[in-house]
Amino acid sequence: MYESQVIDDLEVVVIGAGIAGLAAATTLHGSGVKNIAILEAQPEPGGRIKSVQFGSGFVDLGAQWFHGTKNDLCQIAKENGFLHSTNSFEGLGNYYSSGGKVVSAKVVDNVSNVIAEALSKLENITSEDDIPDSVGEYLTNEFETYINKICDTEENIKLKRQVFDWHLRFQVIDNACTDLWTLSAKYFGKYQFCGGDDYVNLKCGFSKVIDHLASELPPGILRTSCPVKVIKWKKRDSHSSKDICEIVTENGDIFHCEHVMVTCSVGFLKENWSMFDPPLPLSYLKGFNCIGFDTLNKVYLEYDECWWGSLEGIQFVWDSAKRKKMLEGDDTLWTCDLTGFDPVVGLPNVLVGWVGGEGAVLMEAFSADLIGQHCTQVLREITGNTEIPIPKRCTRCCEEEMATSPLACSIDNDTSNRALAVIGSP
Repeated sequence: MYESQVIDDLEVVVIGAGIAGLAAATTLHGSGVKNIAILEAQPEPGGRIKSVQFGSGFVDLGAQWFHGTKNDLCQIAKENGFLHSTNSFEGLGNYYSSGGKVVSAKVVDNVSNVIAEALSKLENITSEDDIPDSVGEYLTNEFETYINKICDTEENIKLKRQVFDWHLRFQVIDNACTDLWTLSAKYFGKYQFCGGDDYVNLKCGFSKVIDHLASELPPGILRTSCPVKVIKWKKRDSHSSKDICEIVTENGDIFHCEHVMVTCSVGFLKENWSMFDPPLPLSYLKGFNCIGFDTLNKVYLEYDECWWGSLEGIQFVWDSAKRKKMLEGDDTLWTCDLTGFDPVVGLPNVLVGWVGGEGAVLMEAFSADLIGQHCTQVLREITGNTEIPIPKRCTRCCEEEMATSPLACSIDNDTSNRALAVIGSP
């Protein structure tokens, strides 16, 4: 029988051993703060970062790339030989409309250039009067302005609208939102690329970085399978000890400390405000509730052979609204929010597809086997190749199903990949 413990006189307790929590603890320890504990609810550190062995290599069910190499974390990966020599890419290859028709490169490039220019302009808008209500509204207006100016065939205009639809799906995934009409145009340009290469892969998955950071910490600091139940703030008076916070875990352990750093995901915090006693100030809650990060899913498909040959991608071009109406009530409705499939660096027989918006939620109702079949159905339809095989094996973030089903798919189900650190004091 487990006996609960009381741990006193800690300087800092870090809640969450994802990348934010490990980075916080590493920084604190390197700065001379030695009396630290990290409490992680899961059996292993990593949070939304999880790599699994798949086929002849590894795939990431969560974070997958370094976007930019001029940062400390990427430097750590480089110094330890974790980086892959080949970078990835998205949105390349053939853009298929139904029945295996390949959209001409000229049409694809025309629309891509319109979107790239529009996003660049949006990032650099400075006047409050010029800021549109949403990214969706802005992109639509810019695209319609382009369409109204050009002289083109009816067929090409139809195709350009469908390629534009692909870009809307891509931006939903890239920004992890339900739709672009809820994505702030005002703050769209606040993201800053750190510079260097983009879409940088890791040889054995992102978990290698997690393992390295965890290994750099002294033994005993990291406590896994230790979910926090409540964080109780105490008022310090002249007769009390220096401890001003009590953390109670689900297994009954109690930690007393001076400071708490909460690095849980935004999605988790929104559902667990009750863990703070007394409650956080209303201004905190309002601030967090203005931050959105919706469901984003990922599907990996492994085959015996690389049936797509040298193609750098298979992109799905359609009118999502019409397709969703056509498939209303059908199990494959979720596939309307797929952008397509791309090859995976280092795994020549594997494809990865991303799905956002409503489809990312809908797909969670289906088994791995069914999702694999749905993907095959769409791939056959869009490419016109009825001989595309059912995938040999897939993987998904649901560990129970991943362990029991030989035919699965990989789903990165995460309502908040971006961790925030809240530095607490009463």
